Amino acid sequence: MAFNMFEAISNSNNRKLENNNKNIKNKKTEIKNISVYDLVPSEDNFYSVEDIEDLKSSIEMFGIKQNLLVRENEDNKYTIIAGHRRRLAVLKLLEENKENEKFEMMPCMVEKITGIRAKILLITTNSTARELTDFEKMKQAVEMRKLLEELRAEEDIKGKTRDLVAKMLNTSAGQIARLENISKKLMPNFKNEFEKENINVSTAYELSRLEEAEQRSLFEEYQGKGSLSIKDVTEKSKEKKSEISVSTTYKIEEDENEVEETEEIENVIDFPSTTIEDEIEERKVSKTIFEILKDMKIRKFAEFVCSQCNVTGTFCDYAMECNDKNGKGSVDICIKWLKMEAQEME
Repeated sequence: MAFNMFEAISNSNNRKLENNNKNIKNKKTEIKNISVYDLVPSEDNFYSVEDIEDLKSSIEMFGIKQNLLVRENEDNKYTIIAGHRRRLAVLKLLEENKENEKFEMMPCMVEKITGIRAKILLITTNSTARELTDFEKMKQAVEMRKLLEELRAEEDIKGKTRDLVAKMLNTSAGQIARLENISKKLMPNFKNEFEKENINVSTAYELSRLEEAEQRSLFEEYQGKGSLSIKDVTEKSKEKKSEISVSTTYKIEEDENEVEETEEIENVIDFPSTTIEDEIEERKVSKTIFEILKDMKIRKFAEFVCSQCNVTGTFCDYAMECNDKNGKGSVDICIKWLKMEAQEME
């Protein structure tokens, strides 16, 4: 079994990685029989080791037909890279019958590899060893991304990480993206059902696209019915889109009403301006004035109006009367005008 990881991730112009690949391939791989009691499960193994009855029966009838893949530890034990289920099956055979002692020594291929590369090798070998569940495929996709990102810190690896993961696991980048989304966004309760294969990968992906509150609602429905189809999920998704559409419509109507109200105010209050910027600023000021000055005494309000007029006749036709020798308007004339306007309004 050649360790071919670098072929999948090396760039044709990346001489460093090509040299590393050649060095790995040229190393002699040792094959030896190792006691099952000297084999240690890898802490990095996340693949299922359940349902080994069929495998146990096969080994009992035909023996071990495929070498385990291991690496040697400093304590003369061997950590398993590929073969965790075979180890458990043999242990079960030995536990059941002493006559099965012939299975104790297991054929192993000893790889001289450590660190990140050993972890990547664990995934690449297990990914093709048997038919994986979709949950296992999700786990290995997430773990492979993590390992390749760590490897980037050590090696000059080019290419998009998701594309590299897809190539390493012999699938598409789109499928990797869906599995990553399930891992990140599917709520724990549904993820547990996904692991048990009670919901399929398509349903899990559609669920992961919903908000957590919507997932909770569907989980309650799922608990009541005992099942959940992708149709149930897509209908919930349509409801969400419909609510967003209605909300957007209300928002547009509110905005239109605000525009109409603004136009009405502009028709009543029309301060002079010379530029668009000045007009915008004046409108801001006038709004503040009506909020702050609505309860002012008439003289205070007249002082404000007079200060805005500057004897230009903006507010009334008394410019000639209030124009004194200094060119300043008279507050008394402004008061006279305000009282007259108030009488006309009544």
